[in-house]
Amino acid sequence: MLKPRTFGLRGRAITLCILVVLGTAACICAALTWRTHEFAIENLRTHALVHARSLSFSAEPALLLNDKRELDHIVGTAVADDTIRLACITDVSGGILAEFVREEGTPRLHFLNKKTLREAARGAASVCLEDDNLRVTVPIWPYQAPVELDLDLDEGDAKPATADSPAGFVTVEHSLDQLQTETAALVAFAIMAAVAVVALGIVITIFSVRTLLKPVENLVDTTAQIAEGDLSKRAKEDAVGEIGVLATSFNHMADRLERSYASIERKVEERTAELDAKRKALQEEVGVRQKAEQQLEVALGEAEKLAVDAQEASRAKSEFLANMSHELRTPMNGIIGMTELSLDTELSHEQREYLTTVMDCSNALLTLLNDILDFSKIEAGKMEAERAEFDLVATVESVVDLLANRAVAKGLELLCDIQPTVPVRLMGDPVRVRQVLLNLAGNALKFTEKGEVVVRVEVERCERERVTVVCLVHDTGMGIPDDRKQAIFDSFTQVDGATTRRFGGTGLGLTISKQLIELMGGDIWVESELGRGSTFGFRLTLDIASGGGAELNSGAVPLPDTREMIEGKRILIVDDNATNRRILEDTLDTWQCITRSACDGPSALEVLDSIQRGPSRFDLVILDVQMPDMDGFEVEKTIRERFGSACPDVLFLSSLGSRNEASYGGVSADSVYLTKPIKQSVLLDTLVTLFAPSVEAVPEPVVPEPVATGQPENRQDAIRILVVEDNPVNARVATAILGKAGYVVTTAANGRLGLDALQHAAFDLILMDLQMPEMDGFEATRHIRASGSWRQLPVVAMTAHAMKGDRELCLKAGMDDYLTKPINSEELLQMVETWTESKDASKATVADETETAQPPRPQATTPAAPQMDIEQALSQLGGDAELLQETLDAFVEHLPQILGDLQAAITDGDPAKVRLYAHSLKGAASNICAEPARQIALQLEELGKQGTLKTADAKFEELKKQLGQLTSFVATLEIG
Repeated sequence: MLKPRTFGLRGRAITLCILVVLGTAACICAALTWRTHEFAIENLRTHALVHARSLSFSAEPALLLNDKRELDHIVGTAVADDTIRLACITDVSGGILAEFVREEGTPRLHFLNKKTLREAARGAASVCLEDDNLRVTVPIWPYQAPVELDLDLDEGDAKPATADSPAGFVTVEHSLDQLQTETAALVAFAIMAAVAVVALGIVITIFSVRTLLKPVENLVDTTAQIAEGDLSKRAKEDAVGEIGVLATSFNHMADRLERSYASIERKVEERTAELDAKRKALQEEVGVRQKAEQQLEVALGEAEKLAVDAQEASRAKSEFLANMSHELRTPMNGIIGMTELSLDTELSHEQREYLTTVMDCSNALLTLLNDILDFSKIEAGKMEAERAEFDLVATVESVVDLLANRAVAKGLELLCDIQPTVPVRLMGDPVRVRQVLLNLAGNALKFTEKGEVVVRVEVERCERERVTVVCLVHDTGMGIPDDRKQAIFDSFTQVDGATTRRFGGTGLGLTISKQLIELMGGDIWVESELGRGSTFGFRLTLDIASGGGAELNSGAVPLPDTREMIEGKRILIVDDNATNRRILEDTLDTWQCITRSACDGPSALEVLDSIQRGPSRFDLVILDVQMPDMDGFEVEKTIRERFGSACPDVLFLSSLGSRNEASYGGVSADSVYLTKPIKQSVLLDTLVTLFAPSVEAVPEPVVPEPVATGQPENRQDAIRILVVEDNPVNARVATAILGKAGYVVTTAANGRLGLDALQHAAFDLILMDLQMPEMDGFEATRHIRASGSWRQLPVVAMTAHAMKGDRELCLKAGMDDYLTKPINSEELLQMVETWTESKDASKATVADETETAQPPRPQATTPAAPQMDIEQALSQLGGDAELLQETLDAFVEHLPQILGDLQAAITDGDPAKVRLYAHSLKGAASNICAEPARQIALQLEELGKQGTLKTADAKFEELKKQLGQLTSFVATLEIG
């Protein structure tokens, strides 16, 4: 049975009634007590006033007659009233004339305050009710006043009173003790009456509530029994009113509930039977599904296996493509190299035509192999974007340089437009940026028959540490239809079939470019109009390298000492190409020059005629060579003839870049030439040179004498090479090989000395070792690339590092190529020829003689020893026995010093120096093919790398023993 709540309806009803009765009784008692007390106080106040006035009437004659005894008698009559505690008669100033005190200890009244006297003097009695007494003060009025007195209440002195002034005052103080006693008795009686009323109310309330709530309780009990499941119970219907109606309705509801419950039970039984049948069917179905799941798991396993096989096949395909590309590139490089060598020999016209075709096909096939290799890497997910510091301006200009010859061959203008706000040093992947630019610019040249190709770099948004650059390649070629703009970025897709047959290509270039740009976090797009040309662009957000945010490209901001030389110079630009004129105008305006431009020779002459004879003459004319109707040479000749001594300096712009053009029209051979596309840094240096003030001759700085043998007679056109190598043996070998080939060689023992040599002389190529004291090759290369004067100077790494990734490290550091040690004469000369082709003609004869006149193989007077391989050493040096002997002598000469340095580093426990000196000794041993010594030096180098020198002493002793045997062997060796 359900239990009612602890504080149910009956309890709440009784509590409410009791609270109402208590509240009512308390209010009535409080009101009655308060009213009775107030009435008593009012009666006492009236009695006190009457008594006080009675005394004032009685005291008036005695006061006027100043009868002290009568006044005491009048005051003494107050003893008849038990409530009077104190009575006194005072004069008008408050002085006591007669006084009565009932109890000893009652405070006596010596004077009345002035406020009370003023109130009484105005004819109104002063009544003061305190906690335990009631004081009344009334005036004594004279009825016959022979003498008028005036009371000065401020001073308190008695004066003769006027007819309207009192003669004195009567003060009576009544005790409130009796009144308080009566009030307390009244409160006690009221409380007792309230308690009786409350008790009676509680009894009546309990009886009434029980009588009223009994039907409700019966109904509650019935409800609880039904709720517990006894549907046969019914409520009594003997109550009247709403409770009776509620009981009748409840019984009807119970009847319906009982019938519904019976119906539900029948339905539940039926449903249970149905569920049993379905459960059996479901169990059978679960069995079938479990069997199907087992079959599905088997199928999934087979599918996963097939997916793994597919991934493996894709990986194998990508690896196969990569490996095949690498394997094919090796013979292709041989084919290209041998074809180039063959083209340098005397050939018939037909042979040269055949070999030229072979060269073109080989280059096309090599490009295809490179594309396939990159595409396979991207598909295999092995292509990763590098993050290195690089010069974006130099990267863009190098791309334009590589494509300049192709543009000249097609008669196109190739222009480079770099905004001055482009930062110099950025963090990114220079190799991939260069690859994408080469692809886009190469495609623009390929699909453009006439007009121009412009490579533009601009800043879209620059923040404190990041910059968003946009590279655009615009051409005036055939254009792309709208429906093919997105398809051209798909693999093996070009604009149409005719294009493929006409121009060739695989359709991979743009696909690779798009994926590379997305790999670097950028985006690429194309804008084109059929027949009007195309613009390919890509956007990259790159970090600004430390210190590179404020440094703009080298041609954009002249140094303070050179700015004054070119600011305010008046320059006339003459070029038939409007884009090139705009680029030159923007660049020169940035340098604060005053420019005007002309589109052809006659227009330029008109401008000069109008200005050059006045005070504001032009200081320089930048003159394009190839212009229609009247070329640059004719314009220059006319200017010299027409203006004579007022003729401005002339700076020629040529797409051919050959000084032999100057022979046309009698142009001076000393004329200044710049080759298109123009680099801002080169233009700036040229202007500084032209406008530099003339100074007296000063002694040139002392520089090391270049070591060279067999130099050509024309030293002015010789190739000057700087070899930066700390190992004297390696430096001697490189110097000897290059000197015999006709090159002018200067050596530097480390990167810092190499930079000093660049300050004092001009070089065409730098061969840079990597590991050197004071400043290594990487740091030296970064300094070179950061300089505007040396930025384009080729730097080839020359190091013993030949592991995978070493080449990429060198390229990321800013080097242009990579040459492994030990130095091989053929590879070294081929590398030099590759990077000095433009000036290589001066030593061709000497080089040919070197190739044809091979010295005889040396003969050793003692049998070969295991300390070194003489035949291999000779092969590395091109069979030059004399050079081998010089190399061995240099090795023996410098051996004690390097061994002493290595021993000191081991003793000091300095792994870095051990690594450096062991690396140097390893390189020297490699040059003479002393393999046992090289192996021990390599082991010491590895110990230095690992920072563990525990076994270094033993290895050093082993190395000393091996080198001692080698030295003895070299001392007995005669090469002839």
